[in-house]
Amino acid sequence: MSALVLLRSLFAYQAWADDELLEKLASLDSHTHGKERLVATRLLNHNLVVSKIFAAHLTGARHGCSADNTEDTPALDALRTDVAAMGRWYLDYLETVAPDHLSEPVAFVFTDGDKGSMSRQEMLTHVIIHGGSIAAKSGACSRRFPSRRHGTLSPSISTRLSLRAGCRRCSSR
Repeated sequence: MSALVLLRSLFAYQAWADDELLEKLASLDSHTHGKERLVATRLLNHNLVVSKIFAAHLTGARHGCSADNTEDTPALDALRTDVAAMGRWYLDYLETVAPDHLSEPVAFVFTDGDKGSMSRQEMLTHVIIHGGSIAAKSGACSRRFPSRRHGTLSPSISTRLSLRAGCRRCSSR
């Protein structure tokens, strides 16, 4: 399996998993589980911002972000829409990028001013790993919540979401 085929598969899976998690969060009562819902929403919004930053790096565009999260917490419906759009962006990007461009190094600057360089493939892999780590942390917030199938967030979903490790910038979040 080529790297491009694998990345397409991983991003399609991530889009599905993000939608499942956001659907679960939306079903939670905001009064009963307000704190956990807020934490999960902030984590998922952070992941969206990081995904936007790396999308800009991949295209050579300016992202305009000075931090890896927004000051305000978005409404869950708006976040779900934006996360889905970002997932589609990555899937579209993977349909148009030439396989030989995946190994090209791209220089960039982190929001804290540190300079970095990664190949496009490394960036895409980072976005997947980062997203899985954040989804796992967000899912951990909801493991105590009732579920139709298993009494908590479906173990198969939380296990699959937990398979991806975190990044050096976000491991403490």
